[in-house]
Amino acid sequence: MKRNPLFIAAAAAGLSLLLLTWQTARFASLSSRAKKLERTQEDWTEENRKLESGISVLTNRTRSATAAVRLGLEKAKPEQRIRVVVTPAEAGK
Repeated sequence: MKRNPLFIAAAAAGLSLLLLTWQTARFASLSSRAKKLERTQEDWTEENRKLESGISVLTNRTRSATAAVRLGLEKAKPEQRIRVVVTPAEAGK
């Protein structure tokens, strides 16, 4: 049973076009997802910058000292301090 070479070429071309269409759609979908992930990453990076800026402001010793003075806080005197020493529990008791 001989097959017509034109039929085989047409079938191969059709299959190639089908595969090319599928690959193009897959690429477009993955490209769209990658762009969305990049935007999300940029948002997280910007949020991280804002948080780091806030942390640096809140951990500034000068700002903390100014806030303490404004609230009327003072350093604890040695006689006002309590020292707690924790010793490890003995094993087996």
